[in-house]
Amino acid sequence: MTPPLFSPRRTHRHRFWSAAAVSLVTTAASAVIVLAGGVAPAPAYAADAPGSCVRVIDGVEWNLDPCIPEGAPLPQDFADTLATLRACQSATPTPTATPTGGLRTARQAAVLPTSTAAPSPPPVSPPPVSQPPTSPPVSPPPTSPGPPTSPSAPPPTSPVPTTTPGSPSTSPSSPPGQPYPCPDPTTPVPWPTPSPTASPDPTGSPSQSPAPSPSAPPTPPWPSPSPSPSASPWPSPSTPPWPSPSIPPSPSTWPSPSTSPSASPSTSPSTSPSASASPSPSDGVCTAGTPTGHAPQAEKDESADLIECRDPAKIPDPKKPVTLVATGDSLTSAHHQTGFGIGVCDNTAADFRALKGNDATFSYAGLYFGMNKQITSYYNFARTGFTTSDIRGAAAATTDACTNVWGRNGSPLAQAEKVIAAAKKKGDAAYYVTTGGVNNTNWTTVVAKLAECAGLDFAMNNLLAGAGNVGAKVKFYYVVPKAAPTDPPLGLKKNIIAKGGACYARVDFAGQLWWTRVGVPAYDGPGSAAVSPLAAAIGPDVTAIVNAVLAKGADKVVWMPYYDISPANIDVANLGLAAAKAKLPAWAAGWLPATVAAFDMSLIDPLWVGDVRKLVKDLNDVITLAMPANAKAAMAKAAVLLPGDIQNTGIGGSPHPNAKGQQKLATCLDTAFKAL
Repeated sequence: MTPPLFSPRRTHRHRFWSAAAVSLVTTAASAVIVLAGGVAPAPAYAADAPGSCVRVIDGVEWNLDPCIPEGAPLPQDFADTLATLRACQSATPTPTATPTGGLRTARQAAVLPTSTAAPSPPPVSPPPVSQPPTSPPVSPPPTSPGPPTSPSAPPPTSPVPTTTPGSPSTSPSSPPGQPYPCPDPTTPVPWPTPSPTASPDPTGSPSQSPAPSPSAPPTPPWPSPSPSPSASPWPSPSTPPWPSPSIPPSPSTWPSPSTSPSASPSTSPSTSPSASASPSPSDGVCTAGTPTGHAPQAEKDESADLIECRDPAKIPDPKKPVTLVATGDSLTSAHHQTGFGIGVCDNTAADFRALKGNDATFSYAGLYFGMNKQITSYYNFARTGFTTSDIRGAAAATTDACTNVWGRNGSPLAQAEKVIAAAKKKGDAAYYVTTGGVNNTNWTTVVAKLAECAGLDFAMNNLLAGAGNVGAKVKFYYVVPKAAPTDPPLGLKKNIIAKGGACYARVDFAGQLWWTRVGVPAYDGPGSAAVSPLAAAIGPDVTAIVNAVLAKGADKVVWMPYYDISPANIDVANLGLAAAKAKLPAWAAGWLPATVAAFDMSLIDPLWVGDVRKLVKDLNDVITLAMPANAKAAMAKAAVLLPGDIQNTGIGGSPHPNAKGQQKLATCLDTAFKAL
């Protein structure tokens, strides 16, 4: 399987199911906006999500993920936000020049100087529940019919608020009950800007007013909180720095943390091969595949994906050797994320082939090789993010969800057919297993963006909560299209999988305003209101794939179903920190802690469990109905995975199985093969 169940979907595939991951992390946009005088500060970390761009719209800098080109239709919630910001800007009399090009380069070139010490974080309070505003942003009525389009890039037409750190914003505040689209008048505690002067704009845009020289922010202790509980977001200094497992947050406000939070997963480089999960390594009689990587090279044959093998003379019954062949998505290729990040397969393992996101020795298929001692050769042609159409027709230049080129002289199915035919010619039995279908939908993007929203929610309400002590204001909320007339103005969060939507986060400090928008597309797979053409191809592809391997003589064919991912957890603390480090401008990133303790919560909000279980069932039903009526082929029984059987990393790890989960899948495969 692949984004989330399974890994980033190729092209827009972000894993898990993407896979996942994660990620933070798209058919809709993730946008970042900074309203401030002077040069836009550089982000503390340059780890932008793939497919994003930086644009200036009405004098405001936006980081759009994915990029929304000029003239492209805008999601309605984003159009409303732009309209509201224009209304805010029109009330500000002083125009300020804003660079119109090279912003990404300028922002990413500069990083926080090593001599600049970020403030030590005060204790972190239990995660609160995000409360969306009670009314939507105010926007002027449209002047023409049709969906709004992305503004062109000419010089700003509206002035931008100009303030200096320590002075109140001159922009009017938004009416009560709104999501604070305009900067709020405040008199914050003076706080020197921690970011260095941004790198020169390579496009030669007009220079800005000089940025203040870098200066270290105040060192601990932070401003003492007021004795009044309502005056400070922080608990008393005696409060532990993180929710104690023995005193979990109220179940009505946040899922309880895991009883034994483990240390953050290893963040070792993802390019290093992970240890093999199979107890039976190659014995030297056969030669396994060779490293592939990303570099251009001659197309390889099926031997490049020979993962493990045994000496036929040493198996229990030398007269009954078996060749195991696997194809599929990230569930079979084994998308194994060891850390956190919102980029392309950050901190994701690989086997000896150096194909990040594809660890065939960690896969349930690799574990089955260890269980069945009659197997003499194990080939794995699965790739993270592959669709059923990719299984049938991937070309050499096709890339997977982690940007690895396929690089073979035939599609995964063609390679499998060759291996099966060769095995039968030798008189060996041929077993075939595959997964596929989830990446024909946009589920990997949906789950990755929901995970990103969860991480940002945690970052805003916990990691940045202490910024309120110096006058900063933070906000997080969801916007979902109304499904019924009785829905509140901003819609209901529970409908986001079916209807799509977005989550917004905002930080306002000393006239500097930062926004981020993470767009969540409406699910488009089987059972949805609008099934995509690629999703509609799942059934025909399943039938064609199974018939093809049977025609080559496969003795046993098993299609592995997708399992219920609602038990999956994700470490929102570390995911939120990774997202905040990647997205926040330097002036706000200085408030982040260097590290956080693990804090697991459900990947699938209780509001979405019903929708998620239905979409998994609908997907499996399509596959089951498409399986040919043949005594040699069957759909395996879905494994039942518990929270401890699923990775908790993101974006991309959760909801893929961990080592324990892979073992459960291997057992299901063994049962299915024995039943044929």
